[in-house]
Amino acid sequence: MNSTVNSTVNVIGQAGTALAAELSSLRRELHQNPELSLQEHGTAAMIADLLAK
Repeated sequence: MNSTVNSTVNVIGQAGTALAAELSSLRRELHQNPELSLQEHGTAAMIADLLAK
């Protein structure tokens, strides 16, 4: 049982690390390419693509 828990914790940790890296990359992209308020079409598309994964 202990090895199953450790394995699960490892998988969750790796997924969290990958997600954090992806979100950080998205944040940088959004800040480098700002859009006007209520005209965030590129921002919406990037977020939709991320959520579709």
